[in-house]
Amino acid sequence: MREGAGGETATQMLHRLTSYEPGRHWTAPAGDPRVLQDLQVNDPARLPWFFKRYPQPLPRLLLPRELPGTAAPAVSVLAGSARVAPAALDLPQLSRLLYLSAGVVRTMERPYGIQPFRVGRRPVPP
Repeated sequence: MREGAGGETATQMLHRLTSYEPGRHWTAPAGDPRVLQDLQVNDPARLPWFFKRYPQPLPRLLLPRELPGTAAPAVSVLAGSARVAPAALDLPQLSRLLYLSAGVVRTMERPYGIQPFRVGRRPVPP
């Protein structure tokens, strides 16, 4: 890692400028010109989008909210022993595939739209 002026690395500097310090309120920014000084905590205008956006509008297709069921038990599918006949991917099955692969476990209505909550990733204990 390259060191900057003062002998600290970029990651050390980022840690120092964004860490809590005793004696300074947690919402008060560090006195450094590289740190945003007028931060408004929980400002909805600064939240990132939950989905990818494109410059020109693309055609949209509403997906069904009612997801179709499956014929095979989950344990059989995971074990590789399920016997499922091949079928074409239709719109309800595509909706199911996209919904389940996104990892959304619940949503919340917010003033700026619907906020998805995804499955948390945890390290697997040894």
